[in-house]
Amino acid sequence: MLIIPSIDLAGGRSRIVHWPGAAAGIGAPSDRPEVIAERFVAHGGTPDPGLVERLVHDLDVEVVIAGGVTDLAGIFRLRDAGVTGILLGEVLLSGRIEYPAAMEAAA
Repeated sequence: MLIIPSIDLAGGRSRIVHWPGAAAGIGAPSDRPEVIAERFVAHGGTPDPGLVERLVHDLDVEVVIAGGVTDLAGIFRLRDAGVTGILLGEVLLSGRIEYPAAMEAAA
């Protein structure tokens, strides 16, 4: 089984405030994705950020995107940004992106 840390983003910020050390009463809350991703990396995890272009270039980890990709242009943009994987669910079930076209765009 894999445990993969992820960051749920809205408007460039994490939708859930990350507060390292909250249980011990220490640490400072943050909704900044880059702070959360750096914390995940420090613990050996791989972030799933939405501020893709900046994070891919700033962090030395593989980035996988889950959600928010609604067309082939998004796949091309993420591929060019250095993303190593995209999880497509809706983007395929709705028919807006066909699986063979997605595979070709990702290549």
